[in-house]
Amino acid sequence: MPDKFWNCDEMCLSYVVKPTKIVTFTGKRYNYDRAYVDRRESRTLMGCICANGSWISPMIIFKGVRWNDALKTNFLPDAQVKLLPKGWTYSELFLEWFLFLLEQFLLRFLLYSSWIHMPHRSILR
Repeated sequence: MPDKFWNCDEMCLSYVVKPTKIVTFTGKRYNYDRAYVDRRESRTLMGCICANGSWISPMIIFKGVRWNDALKTNFLPDAQVKLLPKGWTYSELFLEWFLFLLEQFLLRFLLYSSWIHMPHRSILR
């Protein structure tokens, strides 16, 4: 039964490590650190995971307008990598990702259905 429960979500990822100490002049009123400034430069991840632990390859959205092949290095083979001016999703992109999910669910369902209809289906009884 857990294979019927799926959770899809969108989240922002920030790769800035917040420093533990800030060095500044004595008497300076505000101490801004780099982590606070770079927090706006985030990546959006749209993922889908099942209650049984299986998952569907995510969509990762980077901020920018010029494609760089280095963005897709060390990613999962089926991961979708997109580049958008603002760096977050909008309705057309969500629809594209949702159709990708439906395609993946349909493929899994067809593979499962064809496996059940094979001659060894008596094992399931």
